[in-house]
Amino acid sequence: MSTVKTHNGHKKMIEVLKKIKQESSNNDMLATAIQIAKLHTEFELKPEKIESELKKINCQISLPHVYNHIKLAGVPAKVKSQIKAGKIKATDVLGLMHKHQEPKELIDLVDKAIVQREKELQEKRLRMSQKKEAEKSKTLIEKISRAFENVTGKKPDSSDINDMIRKMAV
Repeated sequence: MSTVKTHNGHKKMIEVLKKIKQESSNNDMLATAIQIAKLHTEFELKPEKIESELKKINCQISLPHVYNHIKLAGVPAKVKSQIKAGKIKATDVLGLMHKHQEPKELIDLVDKAIVQREKELQEKRLRMSQKKEAEKSKTLIEKISRAFENVTGKKPDSSDINDMIRKMAV
């Protein structure tokens, strides 16, 4: 009976290893972390053994990365959901973690990082929008300049352009 249990356990472990390889190849760090943590907790494998088992199936996850994946799998559910939602990268969460940290402390740090990231994205969008508007304006002025030059035969100066813009606004 124990041989059957051992065989079934080995079979399940192989399935988890295959999932790790798949999730890793999809660059899904959180899903990979959850599966690595499963090997660590359910199958009681030490990180060194996990690394060697992964190498056997041609999955190159280094020992430091195995440790990081185990740490990542232990983050609070709220942080995991923020990673899944794409609000923060798993690697950024790892960067915010430190020893003896309370879950609430990590959640607060992650929330602050997300707010900062969203602020930076808004600023970037604003700059892009302003750049686009400047390009539109530049294009309009170029069109006005060409039209002026076609009609008058001379290059317009800034006062000519301003006059034409004022006339267009009326």
